[in-house]
Amino acid sequence: MGVAVLTGSAPPKTKPEDLVAALDAPLRDQVGDFRLLRIDRTTLQGVPTVLIYVAGRSRSNDIYGLILFTIVKPRLYGLIGVTALHSTQLAAETRLLQTILLTFRAK
Repeated sequence: MGVAVLTGSAPPKTKPEDLVAALDAPLRDQVGDFRLLRIDRTTLQGVPTVLIYVAGRSRSNDIYGLILFTIVKPRLYGLIGVTALHSTQLAAETRLLQTILLTFRAK
């Protein structure tokens, strides 16, 4: 299980939903058998946020991932949490990743 945080400048008027469409092609190129499972819309610190659930294959491993996008002007934040798709603790690991990602606070 692992978590990474990426940040960059957000173009004006960019919304987290805009990033979902832009994410599809790069993920399909990098992750074999990529499947978009679900998209949740929520808020963090009152800011619109999307949480994306995905599955696929990376480096011969079946993975389950959560990707969170939020924009705290002018910064874009992408958080990625990944665990093994066939983990015997998948439900608990998913809850832990949800907690980690959804308690993120930009400074």
